[in-house]
Amino acid sequence: MYRYIYINANSVIHKLNPCLKLIFLFLIALIILFSHNIIEVALLSIFGIFLALISKISWEEVIKRIFSLKYLILFLSIYFAPKRVLTYLLI
Repeated sequence: MYRYIYINANSVIHKLNPCLKLIFLFLIALIILFSHNIIEVALLSIFGIFLALISKISWEEVIKRIFSLKYLILFLSIYFAPKRVLTYLLI
């Protein structure tokens, strides 16, 4: 199982105050939660890619961490939109 270990890098993101990073994470999570438009989600995805670029973390590491969350994402999708997800999985 993959563990979430802090990656020490010398970037703008890593130099930010931890409280500020948590506030931004909370705000982005709220925006995603209340967005019902695919354009908003696409813009936030592009913003996430931009953050990954400026954080100076290798793309291999980013992809590995995203795929390690696949079961959590599936569980949350089924929990919050069971009819839509189950219909998609059964078709």
